[in-house]
Amino acid sequence: MPIVKSFPPFKYRDSVTLRSWFKFENEYIIMNHSVFHAAAPLRKQYIRAISYLSGYIVRKTGPDSCFFGFVTQSDPRGKFPSWAVNRVAQIIAPKTVAMLIKAARAYPEWKAKNTPTMKPWIFPEQNKLAPLNLSDVCSAPDVKIDATDEEEGCQVTDVAPPIVPDDAISEPCGGDSDGLVEEDTVANNATPASSPAQTPITIG
Repeated sequence: MPIVKSFPPFKYRDSVTLRSWFKFENEYIIMNHSVFHAAAPLRKQYIRAISYLSGYIVRKTGPDSCFFGFVTQSDPRGKFPSWAVNRVAQIIAPKTVAMLIKAARAYPEWKAKNTPTMKPWIFPEQNKLAPLNLSDVCSAPDVKIDATDEEEGCQVTDVAPPIVPDDAISEPCGGDSDGLVEEDTVANNATPASSPAQTPITIG
């Protein structure tokens, strides 16, 4: 279950998502959406965020270049007003992309020293996780979508953008396991701005 750090006095968010990836000749597509699973009940110290549909597309554009796209329709729930969520997303998204670029550049050297042949996203037979038990998956949400269960009295009303702490985005954790691990992540729980915004990022 990914953990998303927040800023006081708001609680951290967690989420439970089902992820799928598709490999085509010149592109990868990775998508996820929230699921409600018996093995991942609600935890009091977190607010369960909802990802309606989130994903990435990576498309080859040249020998040493690619197009990277990210889209999400998510709800952090709690008492975050929509303007605050959108403003934070505009800050988080470019930082997330920059973090992924840094990780991608370092990955070949790291992978060569860490189980270089272990790639379950390419070779499904390497996946050692137990098969999905459909009876553990709820057909309806196990949370009240409209609940506001933030700390009492916490409500963002100022028109100024919230401050996103530097540690809200962590370096990607090592390993290629697809097991249930807790990791610091932001990509799956940001809500896009009301109007599309593009921010150039220098990667050269």
